[in-house]
Amino acid sequence: QLFGADTLIEKIKDDLSVPQAAWIISLCGEGGLGKTAIAYETVARYAAAAGFTRIGWVSAKTLQLLPDGALLRYGSAELHWNNLVKKLADQLGIHLGDNSSGWISDFQRGIRSLPPSERCLLIVDNLETVDDVDEVIQYLGSNTLANPHKILLTTRHALLGKVQYLVERHIKGLELESALRFIRSLGNDAIEEASDDELRPIIEVTEGNPLLIKLFVTRLLTSHLPLAFVLAELQAVNQHLGRNIIDYLYAESLSVLEQDCGKDAAHWILNAFCPLGAGESVSYEALRSYSGIEDEETFRKTLRVACDLSLIRTSKLNSRYSIHSLLWKFVCDH
Repeated sequence: QLFGADTLIEKIKDDLSVPQAAWIISLCGEGGLGKTAIAYETVARYAAAAGFTRIGWVSAKTLQLLPDGALLRYGSAELHWNNLVKKLADQLGIHLGDNSSGWISDFQRGIRSLPPSERCLLIVDNLETVDDVDEVIQYLGSNTLANPHKILLTTRHALLGKVQYLVERHIKGLELESALRFIRSLGNDAIEEASDDELRPIIEVTEGNPLLIKLFVTRLLTSHLPLAFVLAELQAVNQHLGRNIIDYLYAESLSVLEQDCGKDAAHWILNAFCPLGAGESVSYEALRSYSGIEDEETFRKTLRVACDLSLIRTSKLNSRYSIHSLLWKFVCDH
């Protein structure tokens, strides 16, 4: 059961149902917000009614944070776009040749040769971890797969402005009421009977992230420790549980930020949030001042990339900037 997602799912349904709408739909946001679950629920509810006759789903997931806080890593041998296209073709009933170097062209020809009555929905989960993601983005933006077929993506990285014919739906943490219902659905009688004020600290620390909420409630039930102790564990970013959370949510994006903008600029722009309290927002002018990045072009590029990677959040028409409180602790406690 999903909580607080019905309005968003209805919007995605419209994106899928209207032939004239963008033919690439991207669900974008931080790790753990339920992008995959929302995609699955939307497809299960509405794909057939929207007229899709063939559905292909591939995942490029490389990390999974288990309910007990353990971090499970997957191999990436099959995460090249060629191999994912082969998996999609097999599910869609499209024949590819024996030579893997021609699979992408074969797939394009195969999907275009389908009868007009056939509509394909392609779902690519965790797009950002595809090994040759830049090639994929270029492919998606080249209009090689035209309407009536559509592509649904989940990704931590923003694609708006990089891919044509795209609508981007940003996934956010659960609002208070939905988060409270979710917590009570996971817990025992004691959690179900707890007051809103008693459960509110869970939402404040997790910022409504469903994965972190589930992790917290599981830890609370299995450790038999007081709520305050489990909260402290979750926030201890240098210890096992906290470190796994940071690795799952942010390690890959932090690495990309350093590669694209340089270690110094990446370090400076995130440390600019340290004079603030955890979860507090800051204006553009103050963020630039705190960062110490003197060159305007360097600052703007670093800010843009950090936002695209879901490391920095924007609000109020891009007039305010913030980072998750757990990322704040990781950055500012070092």
